[in-house]
Amino acid sequence: MSEAADSYRGATIVFATRHGKERQAAAPFHEQLAAHVIAPDDIDTDQFGTFTGDIERTRTPLSAALDKALLGTALTGRPYALASEATYASAWGVLARHHELLLFHDRERQMTLTENTVVTVRGHGTTTVAGAEDAQAAAVRFGFPATHAVALIDDETGVVARKGLADTDALRAAVTELLARGAPVHIGPDYRAHANPERQVVITSLAERMAYRLTQLCPACRTPGWGVVGVERGLPCDVCGEPTAGITADVYGCGMCGSTRPSPRPNDTISAQWCNACNP
Repeated sequence: MSEAADSYRGATIVFATRHGKERQAAAPFHEQLAAHVIAPDDIDTDQFGTFTGDIERTRTPLSAALDKALLGTALTGRPYALASEATYASAWGVLARHHELLLFHDRERQMTLTENTVVTVRGHGTTTVAGAEDAQAAAVRFGFPATHAVALIDDETGVVARKGLADTDALRAAVTELLARGAPVHIGPDYRAHANPERQVVITSLAERMAYRLTQLCPACRTPGWGVVGVERGLPCDVCGEPTAGITADVYGCGMCGSTRPSPRPNDTISAQWCNACNP
């Protein structure tokens, strides 16, 4: 095996997290690379923004994840780092789109790789509640107590949030405390990884993809990290033949030299229901 191919085998990789994400990455990286994933003893990733808005999120997911990874390497002196960033957006009614980005940064090569996924989740956003009973009913709808709850108010002093509410007593106490402040109380899911089992599953899946990717060499420069970087569209309609937004190929690329190669998908056409010409 070449030196490049062996770059990450047995390495120690820091996951820049304060919320236990290293636990989701540990098994995939050990299985694929015999690598060890650790987290810094004391890292403040909340400085890059919080889901509850008590610290505003001003960066893009990519820049926030890279900032976290760079902080992880600075704190530990390790050259390889992982970081992730999630966003949630309303989709259909009580459902939402969860976009998770996992980033790997190699400080020695100055190479950054990303893996992304979008999944549908329930219970996005917050519900305004009048008391503890309302709060518990709202929390059950998003999977409480397996998914922890947050309770928050937003008044003239800013956002005040009580996070990581893992049982009924904690939820009731937080709601009672915040109601006493005289502002509307909102209940929602805690999206932080250690408090959200659904997000843990997503991070594990991305870690599996990233670990495997680090075993794949670029055909041009032989650097590890060859993987999907985009898609080509234009799959023709099976009725009129016009190009559509359907994907014709996955584009594989290198994070080091920038070379790319398309890998065609098996379908030759797409149903007319997805064609703007047939269904404008």
